[in-house]
Amino acid sequence: MSMSTQTLALLAAMGIADDLRQLQAEQRESRREVRERSNQILKTLEREAQA
Repeated sequence: MSMSTQTLALLAAMGIADDLRQLQAEQRESRREVRERSNQILKTLEREAQA
């Protein structure tokens, strides 16, 4: 059973779209972690400045 060129192109496009979605989710999570860590550092620096 052979697949048509259109079917193969569609499957490839769906795979690429899924990869993109996963990378975007990972990027969102990374940005959230950086934001959280930055806020923790800022709070620590503010406490030290008041001490």
